[in-house]
Amino acid sequence: MRRTLGPTLAVMLLFVAGVAPVAAAHRQAISITAITTFDEVPDTFTADGLPGCDEGIVEDGPANVVFTPGPGVFAGFKVFWCDGSDSGFVLRLNALFGPGGSTGTWSVIAAWGTVEGMHGAGKLVGDPIEGGVIDRYAGIVTS
Repeated sequence: MRRTLGPTLAVMLLFVAGVAPVAAAHRQAISITAITTFDEVPDTFTADGLPGCDEGIVEDGPANVVFTPGPGVFAGFKVFWCDGSDSGFVLRLNALFGPGGSTGTWSVIAAWGTVEGMHGAGKLVGDPIEGGVIDRYAGIVTS
């Protein structure tokens, strides 16, 4: 049995052309500063690089927090609601924390409204403040 490259190449080109994206994804650096307080007052955030979502409210989602003799472990979710719209997104966080603050990673797991379709990931650093922490998120998202 003899195969030729011509028909195989033609089929491959048709397949690639059929699944090529309609529009190229846009990659953008973002930074988010979120204040987390350990009280009943709603927490706020500001963002750079998220058109239509410059600030808003952030809520704790489900989380697993483990306090250990060394650094504690936080694995959970934060829900960000953009002010003045029905837009928002959810970040999954994995961080180590202690008296000096926290470090970890984040990734977008859901987005809706003006940020719908956004996905990406990055790093976070948390600096302790009285009664809470200021989390700084930096990374790249694609929309």
